[in-house]
Parts: sequence; C-alpha cells; structure tokens
Amino acid sequence: MVEVHDHSVNNLLAKYDHEGKLRTSVPYAVQVWQFGDYLTHIALAGEPCVDYSLRFKAAYGWENTWVSGYNDELLAYIPSKRVRCEGGYEGIEGMQEYGLPGAFEPGIEETIAAKVQEMVFQTT
Repeated sequence: MVEVHDHSVNNLLAKYDHEGKLRTSVPYAVQVWQFGDYLTHIALAGEPCVDYSLRFKAAYGWENTWVSGYNDELLAYIPSKRVRCEGGYEGIEGMQEYGLPGAFEPGIEETIAAKVQEMVFQTT
C-alpha cells in the first residue's frame, strides 16, 4: 500500500485544477567539471542516492572523482535502479512531496549515467 500525504495530494489536485494537467517530465541538471588530471566533479540535481556516487567513482576513478547532489535545485529524491525497485518512500512514494505526480521511470539511472558519460568524455 502506498502512503499518501493529504497535503501533497491537495497540492497536486490544486495544480491540476489551475493548469489542467500535471507534469509528465522534469528537466534534470547534470554538470561535469574537469580539473586537470586531478579531479572530476560530477554535480547532480536533486537528492541522488549513494548508488550514483559508487557507480561514477567506479567508472571514472575512486581517488579523483567527486560526486555531489543538491546542485541547481532540490528536485526530489533521485533513485537508482536498485532503490526504484525496492520501492518505498525514496523509490516511489516521496515524489508527491516534491509536487511530482508519480515515480520516475525505471530507467532513470541509465538516462543520467549516459548523460554523465557523454559529459565526462567531452571534458577529458
């Protein structure tokens, strides 16, 4: 059973009444900064779970990759495939707290990882 907070539902209903629709997608900011050979900084919007840091450090270097969240805006929890499959608040239910009508698509991690990879290769 999904726990729904009344104020979240009321906010979504008010948005629907005002705009006639709810969002079906949201822009997601990804930034990659390369500081010589010493540091790759991957900056993600929202509150990404730790799986993103572990994935990107494994791919681009444990010692010289810094992954940070909360950049640009606090969009929502950003679940990995693992967290999304587990469900619960961070995987599915908590999105309404951020004004989103439902969970992110199951492929969200791969979408973000592909963009990060593209940007890392552009900066090296």
